[in-house]
Amino acid sequence: RTRFQEPMVLCPFVVKSLERGERVVAQGTCSDVGLARCELPSGSFTMKLVPGEELPFLATSFDLHVTEDGSFAPREHSVETKSADVAVNLITPDGLPAAGCTFHLSPKFGGGG
Repeated sequence: RTRFQEPMVLCPFVVKSLERGERVVAQGTCSDVGLARCELPSGSFTMKLVPGEELPFLATSFDLHVTEDGSFAPREHSVETKSADVAVNLITPDGLPAAGCTFHLSPKFGGGG
């Protein structure tokens, strides 16, 4: 999830074994609610989230541990979102600069900054 608690929808992922020389043991795409589902044996793994350019997330990886009884940790992982610097120029309907106009921007998600 992002810091705004948004899920990583449809993000590709790859799971590599830490015990078998970084061999890929699973890969797939997160669901429409952000769940990464795959079958793994017990052991230690690295999960890499590899979003495409069109997704608003940054690539990341984290260690994943699966026990003999099938439980695993961590159950969730926070990811960073992309950000961009933008310039806002207000213009009149005639296409001229709208000097002295005030406007307000508000975040789409709660929490801000």
